[in-house]
Amino acid sequence: MLTACALVCKSWLSLTRRLLYHSLTVESSRAYASRKPGTLGPEALLHRSHLLGFIRSLFIRVIDESTATLTLFSDVPQGSQECVRIPDFLSLLSHTPRLRDLHLSVDWAHKNTHSFEPHVLGWLSSLELPIEVLDLKYGRPFDSPLVYDLVGIWPTIRALRVLTGYSGLPPEVSSLSLRELRLPITSLATLIGWLLPHPPPNEPSNLQFLELYEISEDARAVLSVHGPSVSTLTLTRQPAFGIAHLFTKLEELVIAGPFWSSPLPTFPQTLKHIRLQVHAFMSDDVSAAIAQVLPILPDLRVITIEETLTHDKHYSDLQEACETHRVEILVNSVDPSGRMVHPYLVEMERFPRQYTFSDFFDVMMGDRRI
Repeated sequence: MLTACALVCKSWLSLTRRLLYHSLTVESSRAYASRKPGTLGPEALLHRSHLLGFIRSLFIRVIDESTATLTLFSDVPQGSQECVRIPDFLSLLSHTPRLRDLHLSVDWAHKNTHSFEPHVLGWLSSLELPIEVLDLKYGRPFDSPLVYDLVGIWPTIRALRVLTGYSGLPPEVSSLSLRELRLPITSLATLIGWLLPHPPPNEPSNLQFLELYEISEDARAVLSVHGPSVSTLTLTRQPAFGIAHLFTKLEELVIAGPFWSSPLPTFPQTLKHIRLQVHAFMSDDVSAAIAQVLPILPDLRVITIEETLTHDKHYSDLQEACETHRVEILVNSVDPSGRMVHPYLVEMERFPRQYTFSDFFDVMMGDRRI
């Protein structure tokens, strides 16, 4: 439809280009037919580099090889046919001066590789991209310092998700001031502490959205500083202690894994929404346990569950408790085509928290550069 608008009226061309090229996925695929709308190969984009200035959000998978990306339909080594090589990756970024949302997946070409080579990091630094949202994923080795290198290059980052394990030691100094941090796989205290340094004296933390695999005892000191500003907390594993004293202004708790059971930890009384973001395998008594804590959560207004949890043997107890305390239950169901139907997304005005990593950030911050 946007393409048709651009063809119908010349004065619409600038606006439609901004919308068409706002978010793109770069993929070096062997077949155009496999590509979804909004997905282009690096060779096609580089031939139309004047359009890259419209890009604000980029999804790209890179392999750390210095040779140029092989052209379409050529002999591509197995396992790297959708990866863009380093030269084309740098060339694409050099033509996207207003990029602020980067979803980067990295495949390591060599087992002894731990990060991008120094000259590649230097080139990235010279581009001075205004990156605000970084979604980073890379495979083994988990000791790669790439996340530290990229955060050092882009201190403008305000929302960060690192979808990988990690066991290395961080650098000594960090100047980050994150609004959103998501570490769904690891919860190492050293990593959390580096990504969430103490705010300046007499200034509150900017952190509002936090996702961790679990909260360890070692991380409690860091979270005691940033926790009071967090409004949304996502956890996979149930903490071994109450969280009310750490997150004193928490409005939304997202339970993202099945590793929860009764008794539940002490929740902050400020909670307005609890989301059970699991499809199955949750403990049979979690529904009953949540029903039991409703009387001590006076501000709770909504509970969101997956459709499979409606078959829980204690679901009726939860329903009854919600009716008594005037708490609404939203059920994410599956339509006949097998597609998930999320009534929770309708609640964006009340709880603009769990949309998607980048889209949700756009909702909250707006695109100031369009």
